[in-house]
Amino acid sequence: GFDIFKASLKGKEWSEPTNLGFPFNTNFNDLYYTVGESGQQGYFVSNRTGSLSPKGENCCNDIYYFVYKDAKAKADSVKKVLAIAKRALLDLPKAAPITLYFDNDAPEPHSEDTVSALDYETTYRDYVDAKKDYDTEFSKGLKGPALGTALRDIDEFFRNSVEKGFNDLEKFSKVMAQALGSGKIIRITMKGYTSPLAMDDYNVKLAKRRLATLVNYFKEYDHQALTSYIDGTAANGGRLEIINLAVGEAEAPKTVSDNPNDIRSSVYSKISAMERKIQITKIEIIEPEKKKS
Repeated sequence: GFDIFKASLKGKEWSEPTNLGFPFNTNFNDLYYTVGESGQQGYFVSNRTGSLSPKGENCCNDIYYFVYKDAKAKADSVKKVLAIAKRALLDLPKAAPITLYFDNDAPEPHSEDTVSALDYETTYRDYVDAKKDYDTEFSKGLKGPALGTALRDIDEFFRNSVEKGFNDLEKFSKVMAQALGSGKIIRITMKGYTSPLAMDDYNVKLAKRRLATLVNYFKEYDHQALTSYIDGTAANGGRLEIINLAVGEAEAPKTVSDNPNDIRSSVYSKISAMERKIQITKIEIIEPEKKKS
């Protein structure tokens, strides 16, 4: 998010702007820094965790008051944020695997591209909206107990797999943002999968498009709070490295239908839907190399 910087005027030249760091700046939006006449107190605005809001955590800005204290107080503040990062680092590797699901041929159906302009949250919302189509198509022609079973299967898949995956992603992203505050390198490995409905080469491209939506999600997360870590420009030296592996249909069970004339089985069945996914399979914490003096 936005950060507060400082620069000094030397003669007619300004120094290079430098980040004020914590506690003025966080992974959220921090801005409108204003100093009082004494130069020892002032205000700024932030939507950081802990801000008061009528809508929900981190949704809106709040006004913060600050007073400059001695060096020890500043050091204690830095220790506090590092302690939060340290706890997050311990929790992060335990989050894998995280599995995220896609509608048939999403994103960008029929495309030969290997990238996507969409982010995963957009494709997830569209998928949830399409649940009614899955209810209709998978239960078509069924009656009695068979109808109830079919509708229950679809409902359980969307609730326990699709929605759970997105909730896991949101929790993971929040912890990862905290952990990157430690200045370490976080490396995540992701795999993209498809059902066997299309040809092999097309499915590999589709898997790559699916992986791209997750990279886009990380870039847009919380007002681009992770962007500086992804492009390697974070002030604390922390980095987020992403390894993408496009598997396509290679690991889909042979029992998954590839018959385009039987869309109930090849598109709308739970067994086929379970193969249209990406997974965060591995999370590594890496110590950055020390700079040579």
